[in-house]
Amino acid sequence: MIDVGRKIVSHQIRGFLAAQTVYFLLNFHLSPRQIWITRHGESEDNVAGKIGGDASLSPEGRRYAKALASFVSFQKKHFHERLLQKLSASHLPPHMGDTTPPNPQYRNAYQEDDQGQPLEKNFCVWTSMLKRSIETAEYFDEEEYDIKQMRMLNELNAGNAEGLTYDEIRAQWPDQYAERKKDKLRYRYPGAGGESYLDVINRLRAVIVEVERMQDHVLLVAHRVVARVLLAYFLGLRREDVASLDVPLGTLYMLEPVTASFLVIDRPIG
Repeated sequence: MIDVGRKIVSHQIRGFLAAQTVYFLLNFHLSPRQIWITRHGESEDNVAGKIGGDASLSPEGRRYAKALASFVSFQKKHFHERLLQKLSASHLPPHMGDTTPPNPQYRNAYQEDDQGQPLEKNFCVWTSMLKRSIETAEYFDEEEYDIKQMRMLNELNAGNAEGLTYDEIRAQWPDQYAERKKDKLRYRYPGAGGESYLDVINRLRAVIVEVERMQDHVLLVAHRVVARVLLAYFLGLRREDVASLDVPLGTLYMLEPVTASFLVIDRPIG
C-alpha cells in the first residue's frame, strides 16, 4: 500500500481470506471522520430486567435520545470547525517542516460552498430494526442526517429466552444457564432464531467493512452485544474479551481514525 490508498499492489492473490484482505485494503483510508457507537436509550424491558424483546423506550430512555441528538449535533459542528482550521493551515505543495502534509484525496472528498470552503461532511445514523433503537434516533433531523435501519444491527436473539429475566432463565433451564455462564462467547440460545456471540460477530462483518469503507461520519445506535463486538473490533481486542466488555446504557463512544490507531473517547451523556 502506497500513501494509504493512492496505490495498491497485489500479486498472486488466491483464496477467500486473501481476496477479502485485498478488498479491505482497497477500501481502507484515513479520511478525517468520526465513528460514534452507543446503545439505545433505556427501554421498558431494561427497567423490568428482561432480555431481548422489542419494547419501547422508557421515559429515561427518551431523555437520553433527546440529549444524544443535541450532543451529536454540537460535536458535528465542532469537528467541522477543527477541519477548517486544519485545512487553512495546510499547504499544497507541502512546506518545509510540515508534519502532516495535506492529501489532495481528502480535500477533494468535500463539497465546497460559494467561498470555496468545505461543506460539513454527510452524517449517517444507523439503527437496528428494533423499536428501542429506532426510537433513540427519532430526534435526529432527517434533513441533516442520513438515517437508516439495518437488521444486521439487531441485538443477539435469545431464542426461547426472549422476554425473560436471567432469574427466570435460571429457574426454568438451570443447565442452559450454567452452560452459558461457562462460555458466553460460544453459547447459543436454544429455540427458533437463537444466536451466540459468534453468530453476531459473523453477521456484523458486512457492517464493519462498510464503516471502514465510507468517508462519512456515522453513528451506530445498537444494543449491548452488538456494541461490544463493534468496540472490540475497532479497539483491537481479543475475541475472548468481547463477552465481558463493559458497555453501559447512557454512554456514547467516539472513535476517530488517526495515522497509527483510533482515538477513543467514551462519555456518559444525558
